[in-house]
Amino acid sequence: LLALDEEHSLLLSLKRIEENWQLVSNVAVPRYTCRLAVDPHGGHCYVASLWGQTLTKFSVSTPESSAKRISELRLDFEPQHLCFMQDSNHLVIASAFDARLAIVKLADFTVISSHTLRGHNIGGLAISKDGKLLWTMQELSALAHSTKDDIHWGNMISNVLVEVPLAELLDEQRFTDDKLLKWQLGEPGDAAAAGARRERRAGHREVPRRLD
Repeated sequence: LLALDEEHSLLLSLKRIEENWQLVSNVAVPRYTCRLAVDPHGGHCYVASLWGQTLTKFSVSTPESSAKRISELRLDFEPQHLCFMQDSNHLVIASAFDARLAIVKLADFTVISSHTLRGHNIGGLAISKDGKLLWTMQELSALAHSTKDDIHWGNMISNVLVEVPLAELLDEQRFTDDKLLKWQLGEPGDAAAAGARRERRAGHREVPRRLD
């Protein structure tokens, strides 16, 4: 079993002995480890370090062996979310604060594509069965103002679900923001009025609205 000790920035290797877990090894990684991704084919794992702005590659030969550091990849943003592409040969990395994406080719452990998008606070990454990358994030409204009403009714920020074909992300030269398909999650005012409407809307499932 592999686990992260976020407080001490360690990658832990554990093995189970009857009903207990025994520590096999701990390896220091750049500060504030926040995500661990294990290669679907086995043999390697990857650790994202937020404040260290680093992705670290480890070799894990067997479940009970110690993880061995192979290489470190410096990034120009604070990584948080990790997601393997369908071919398992590429890893998508999302930033923790703004809306930045990078694609790493695992064979030579290099960034082959990087994008800065309009938005912030990416909530997670997923790959659809039809080969699209999905994520949630927030966007500041270009029409809202930092007035009491706009802030109170939630007009300043929109929550969106975004999708884009993976092939588009891989083409750094041709990719633009207009390639993204966005679905709005909820409506402005939902946060402020949620308490008053909670009972009335119990059991009601909202369908995301497409933003054209």
